[in-house]
Amino acid sequence: MNVELRHLRALVAIDEERTITDAAIALHLSQPALSRTLEQLESRLGVRLVERTTRRLALTGAGQRLSEHARRILGQLDDALSEASGRSGPRPLRLAFAWAALGRHTVPCCATGGNATPGHRSRCAAWTTPKRLCVAARRTWPSCAPGPPTAQG
Repeated sequence: MNVELRHLRALVAIDEERTITDAAIALHLSQPALSRTLEQLESRLGVRLVERTTRRLALTGAGQRLSEHARRILGQLDDALSEASGRSGPRPLRLAFAWAALGRHTVPCCATGGNATPGHRSRCAAWTTPKRLCVAARRTWPSCAPGPPTAQG
């Protein structure tokens, strides 16, 4: 079984983006190249990882389990490479939010967020639905409750 890091990155991107097209954009690949990479991974493992129809895409049970392992493996690899290269400083903080969650403050917050702390990178990514926001939060902080977060005011 010859699985490469690009295969794991592809599966994680597909899981996070929920479409082949969006995952390909995130990985800076063409859609056909990403589809071939997924087909290679499924062929090498001998198991279907993604159920695809013209209207939806979903990871199978095996795909979900492998995606969770791949996410952990890729994170550990990033940590090891940072440590080996002497760049083991603070990791970037990733925040996800529904695009209009901050109302009129959304754009200014995205625009200046990275300037608040020198030496830290920022990247603004919009989540189109509350469900995607909740899924991202649970993946980033596994200790989150299984339900969607509640507003505390």
